[in-house]
Amino acid sequence: MIPSTIKALILDMDGVVWKADAPIGDLAAIFARIRERGLKFVFATNNGTKTPEEYQQKLADLGVEIESAQGYYFRHGNCLHARPEISTRDKNLYDR
Repeated sequence: MIPSTIKALILDMDGVVWKADAPIGDLAAIFARIRERGLKFVFATNNGTKTPEEYQQKLADLGVEIESAQGYYFRHGNCLHARPEISTRDKNLYDR
């Protein structure tokens, strides 16, 4: 049960929404309930092996339709390694 004080969710994908290629739970039903509650949600990953479009398609294949703006693909570790002077609050740490 999600407390009523929660208004939005940031969900990691790998190991949270799916493990390997298998969904964790009935994703269509879970996200139908999230939408019924009126919760906003976005997905995040630090796995840069797929394009945003490939992640959006993978979610669709698992029964979760999203807008492209609902996916954030963090490459924070790569950015800090390449440019250690980047602040963790820098808005350019993600791709849309």
